[in-house]
Amino acid sequence: MLLIVGTVRLPAHNLEAARPIMQRMAEASRAEEGCAEYSYAEDLFDPGLIHVKEMWVDQHALDRHSASGRMASGMAGPRHRRAQPLRLRCGRAACDLGQPLTALS
Repeated sequence: MLLIVGTVRLPAHNLEAARPIMQRMAEASRAEEGCAEYSYAEDLFDPGLIHVKEMWVDQHALDRHSASGRMASGMAGPRHRRAQPLRLRCGRAACDLGQPLTALS
């Protein structure tokens, strides 16, 4: 399992316009084969900071997602509205139901 976490900062006044774009991206990504989770969350204490979390079953699934035209076109919309670039980190993860997520090196 691959866990990807990151952040993107949007000007707070652009959040309403970005929500439908992020919703379409999440829904399309969740429908992709190999996507275990794909979500965005607005930080409660830092307006405009969006947390990104993705889980993919393997590198092949992530590569397909990264190469999809849907992903490229979805990200084109918010890119010009970002205050900072998208920052993502990827790592292998092991998880058991009911247990905390543990990163592996």
